[in-house]
Amino acid sequence: MSEWVDYYRAMENRQPRQLFQYWQRIWEASREKPGFAIDLGCGDGTETLALLAHGWSVLAVDYTPEAIEWVIRRAPEEDRDRLQVQVITFQLARFPPANLIYAGLSLPFCSPEDFLLVWRKICTALKPGGRFVGHFFGVRDSWAGKPDMNFLTAVQARSLLDGLAVEKFQEFEQDEPTVFEAVKRRHTFEVIAKRKTKTGG
Repeated sequence: MSEWVDYYRAMENRQPRQLFQYWQRIWEASREKPGFAIDLGCGDGTETLALLAHGWSVLAVDYTPEAIEWVIRRAPEEDRDRLQVQVITFQLARFPPANLIYAGLSLPFCSPEDFLLVWRKICTALKPGGRFVGHFFGVRDSWAGKPDMNFLTAVQARSLLDGLAVEKFQEFEQDEPTVFEAVKRRHTFEVIAKRKTKTGG
């Protein structure tokens, strides 16, 4: 079994990530109805389950079969008709039109060669008024330099959002423990960006 299974077990009872909860408050205040969401790199499935619980239909995408098995096992029976799954890499996946695309700590695992292709697919898949909610990793992250991962400067991260209405862009840099490491320097950008409607809103 993959080392990711140990990670899923360790994270199984966590709360949705703070960025997701921030978006959720925006969504609830807007009184918009639940729509269709894509959870990119669904992992242990916490955010997928939260979306299902609030009436959303969700496509959960992850390249590890263990993650998808984990999500299906945890999904309540009454919600499974609104759950779709794909075991596939982001660069090979086809993203249907979505009201929300959530990528919690997952996009940095795209290689530099694939990242821009995946980002273009995300922007294309967002419906007018739809939101991207996710993280980028910064160049001072302790994993920076890994050739199969993608790291950005603040300028690069902001440039990706040209043409979108940015509702949150916040940079964090701190040392903290992880499941696999006693201490890790985490350098991240938290992003919520909305695809503009034809009227510009």
